[in-house]
Amino acid sequence: MNEDFIVLDRSGRVLLGSDNGASPYTAAELVSGHFIVHRVEGDQLAAAAVTRGRGDYRGLGWTVVALQPVDTALAGAHRLTSLILLLGLVTAVLGVIAIWWVAAQLTRPLAQLTEAVGRIGREPNARMTRHMHGSPEVLRLSASIRSLLRRIGTAEADARHIEA
Repeated sequence: MNEDFIVLDRSGRVLLGSDNGASPYTAAELVSGHFIVHRVEGDQLAAAAVTRGRGDYRGLGWTVVALQPVDTALAGAHRLTSLILLLGLVTAVLGVIAIWWVAAQLTRPLAQLTEAVGRIGREPNARMTRHMHGSPEVLRLSASIRSLLRRIGTAEADARHIEA
């Protein structure tokens, strides 16, 4: 199917094109300016435009209807839709990867601190945590835990001294 052009007179009858003298389109379709034509060969997108005169001449009032297969007419829109979906999918995947990486970077120091505190009292040489790196909150928490462990160590040493 190729592009077709049909010229209609003022009353909607075909002047030029297939089915001369027929009125293939309704007035509502022609007024809307675009509509779908269902044919055995396949659906076609139709665009209608009324001719106008110039100056004082009103013109003949003919309507030109251009027909094109729907698949051909909408091919660019389908490609654009596919491209937008692909870009959205790629952006979503990259976003998930970035969020996973950021979450891992934020939680790694907390996991290390939790592991270090968990070893205290279970392993004979584990009495203090090392300085942690990360967000300001993790640094403050690490410093607070180290300070607490020093106070506990001092209290234990005082208790041993009193006992002795």
